[in-house]
Amino acid sequence: VYLHRVEPGETLADIAGEFYDNPSMANIIGEFNDVNDEDLKDGMVLRVPLTNEDVERLDMKVRAREPYNAGLELAEQGAYVDAVQQFNAGALLQ
Repeated sequence: VYLHRVEPGETLADIAGEFYDNPSMANIIGEFNDVNDEDLKDGMVLRVPLTNEDVERLDMKVRAREPYNAGLELAEQGAYVDAVQQFNAGALLQ
């Protein structure tokens, strides 16, 4: 189970899309927490049930974003050539 803090304007379908890559699985999160979209409040914490497969897929997503995030940090520091290299490294991983 993962704890997720609801962001402004977020729906159960948004959350299901993020965690399951399938917005139509929103009912799983809703039923698990006994809520529907009308019940969601900014900052509310929901429990998102995850299988081992879900956790592995999410971990792969996080790892795939690491070069991109590192590239953004370099670009913010003005190291544009290094940033482009990081972005290219991320593209090669996908």
